[in-house]
Amino acid sequence: MNFDLTDEQRQIQETFARFCDDKIIPQAAALDEAHAYPHALFKELGALGFFAMRYPAAVGGLDTDLVTLCLALEEIARGSMSLAGCVTMQSLMGTKFLELLGSDDIRNRLPFVLTSDEIGEYNILYVGQQQEDELRCYVFDVAPKEIVGKKRYFQGRIWVDDKDFQIVKTYGKTVPQITGAKHKGKEEHLYPSFTTWREQIDGKYWFPTFTKADDTLHFQLNDVHIREIVKYTNYKRFGARSRITFEGKELPPGEKGQNPQQQGQQPQK
Repeated sequence: MNFDLTDEQRQIQETFARFCDDKIIPQAAALDEAHAYPHALFKELGALGFFAMRYPAAVGGLDTDLVTLCLALEEIARGSMSLAGCVTMQSLMGTKFLELLGSDDIRNRLPFVLTSDEIGEYNILYVGQQQEDELRCYVFDVAPKEIVGKKRYFQGRIWVDDKDFQIVKTYGKTVPQITGAKHKGKEEHLYPSFTTWREQIDGKYWFPTFTKADDTLHFQLNDVHIREIVKYTNYKRFGARSRITFEGKELPPGEKGQNPQQQGQQPQK
């Protein structure tokens, strides 16, 4: 077995070694003494590609192995153990679980976020202006221009406030719907329409605070009524706590309710 580093691994190791000497070491002690969060270093490490190392190319990652990640992390830790702990939690305990276990709806569609990179994929129709509580909003209908491969999209309506020009409310569903009639022999995938409300959390950005779906899905075998509620509270930079209820009772971690398609019951979140 050959334990020698590859040329690519040596290059990555040298890149992060230079970053450690030039960027981390000169300010590590001051950051620790001030109990300050290393915002700027986080962004610079992201620009170097650190947070993409453990993810496949299909989702925008660099698809490197664990040894290569450890080489980079070793150099970061040489400059600051605090910074190394933060970036490790982000890359191995935060977004990694989302990549491994999250569905496309959780990653991108619930709640819906329309980024500048995705605008070109949608037809956007201005509907008019509407008052939402104390907010004056511009209203748009959005729909994908075309369905490409297995990618899923949002289709529905968005409300944008007229001051910050940020999305404050969305209503719609994930498309395409996959029904048994259209795709014989394949599992059906139907998605309820959902509404998401946002609030200005930090005085600048609007974050989702409440998502609700109350819809009937028409499966080939039977209709299923879905009632789903997602609440987002106590926003923090890292970490999340979730609680799932089924028929009004909280489920212990790891336990699932009955399959609603088979039982015709209504799960809640």
